Amino acid sequence: MNKKLAFILDVLACAALFLAPVFAVYGSNPQKVLRIMVSEGSSGRAISQAARDYEAAKGVKVEVLSYPYGDMHDKQLLELRNRSKNVDIVNVDSQIWLAELNGYLQPLKPYIQKTKFDTGIYVPSMLNMFTMSVHKEKTLLALPMRVGGWVLIYRTDLFKAKNLAVPKTTDEFLSVAQKLTEGNVYGFAAAFKQTNYLVAQWDPFLYSFGGNILNDKMTKAAFNSPQGKKATQFLVDLYRKYKVVPPSAIDYEQDGVISSMQQGITAMAITYSPYFPEINDPKKSKFSGNFAVAPVLPYDKDSGLNSGVTEVSGWGFGISKYSANKDLAWDLIKFVCGEAEQKKLAVENHNSPTVSQAFKDPEYLKVYPEATAVLTSLQGAKSRPGTIKWTRIEDALSKGLSTAITGEKTVDKMLADTEKEVNAILAVH
Repeated sequence: MNKKLAFILDVLACAALFLAPVFAVYGSNPQKVLRIMVSEGSSGRAISQAARDYEAAKGVKVEVLSYPYGDMHDKQLLELRNRSKNVDIVNVDSQIWLAELNGYLQPLKPYIQKTKFDTGIYVPSMLNMFTMSVHKEKTLLALPMRVGGWVLIYRTDLFKAKNLAVPKTTDEFLSVAQKLTEGNVYGFAAAFKQTNYLVAQWDPFLYSFGGNILNDKMTKAAFNSPQGKKATQFLVDLYRKYKVVPPSAIDYEQDGVISSMQQGITAMAITYSPYFPEINDPKKSKFSGNFAVAPVLPYDKDSGLNSGVTEVSGWGFGISKYSANKDLAWDLIKFVCGEAEQKKLAVENHNSPTVSQAFKDPEYLKVYPEATAVLTSLQGAKSRPGTIKWTRIEDALSKGLSTAITGEKTVDKMLADTEKEVNAILAVH
């Protein structure tokens, strides 16, 4: 009897080992917890909802840790550098983070093949944001979860009341902003607080004046150019000289821009496309139904461009090499980045979808009538430089731009000083 009992116990033990991964994926092991860090704001809220949806569908606990953008970057990177098991799903901000995170990420090809997951559902440019060369082979390291571009959102009722056309050039943009600035309404909302959002606010202006952040080889700063000076002066003047931006914008991050548009404080904003449904939400704004997205950004007529140039960016999910729950992490990723959840998040949580079909979905078009126009506008967009040094460069730019916005330094002085700082960062190997 003892031998038979021992045999049975051995069989049960082997079965338990074999079935453990299956039980883990479908939530039968309550000990399993997946952890992910998110950036505070709209993206964090969308990801938190996706985590709750996954918990409800699979019975697996997902712990979402929310921090300000910069803190989240540093904390996540520290955990990965320490080979910690405290992060399972790695949150990747496009190419700028992929450059420094790629060594900590599992290539997704084996998981995709094993589960027969179709990556053809994605907008190609969005999928490519999370692909890079690893050992001279093109490798997909994350799936796109939330990707958008910077677009011009404006109040149609105010434009109609003042008989204004949507501005195509920066000269027209200034003129329109001045005409819209009246009483308690300002022409333009801008994220001018000293954070990464200030840099993101500046980028489309820089590009649309014909400038660039770095040279093609990403070895030198390129923003202290005639185009860069003109673009930066234009942006600063909107606030300091022409006063078409609210004084409180000095404390705006993206939530401040969203709120100012919802409350009718501002009439235009160049901001991240996923924010449009939230700005236009009838539960949050009495001006709902009076917002639209311009087909292109305004451009400097002397730049040689035919239209403004937007910036595309967004979040992707990868698997930490040090996670003890890699298969479970993949299960969450393909759930959150899959067609059904992408559509649900787009319709219900203002998430910018990455699945092509979502942009054509009738339910999404009811929430975001401008969706197809936004998708078209992203085709010629630029991305922030994919250098491992981007975070330090962005910090330098944020500090520098803030001194120009506040008037502490002139634009020329700020650009010259920041150029030296950025070149010093790039020179370190």
